[in-house]
Amino acid sequence: MLPSATEIMHSLDLTQNLVGRSRKCDYPICISNLPTVTFAHVHPKAPSHMIDRDCQSQRLRQSLSLYGIREDRIRELAPDYVITQTQCKVCAVSLNDVKTFLKNGLGGTVDLLALTPNTLDKVWDNIWRTSAPA
Repeated sequence: MLPSATEIMHSLDLTQNLVGRSRKCDYPICISNLPTVTFAHVHPKAPSHMIDRDCQSQRLRQSLSLYGIREDRIRELAPDYVITQTQCKVCAVSLNDVKTFLKNGLGGTVDLLALTPNTLDKVWDNIWRTSAPA
């Protein structure tokens, strides 16, 4: 559910293990055929002032994520792992939304790998964790 996670998987030669991608994932080009598992609550092609207005007035004031999960699609894909991030609900689906869906929507059968790249050392740690999530 995160472009950098998709790129990490690719750099580790694990692209063939991906079954879905976020709506923002666009590299490597070979993943473009994978189904998207996230969506934007705001219209991404709207003028920036309208996106800002919608975000400020509706989503963020209510502490809601700007992105959502395509729950039915994830159920169909039946992943073993979901990779997301803990940093920011403005950049991607919020961690709480992912955890809630995994627990309630998938019955806790899918493992979560939440990346936390606060420092360069953490980025390297996240890459290592992605290569061996179990």
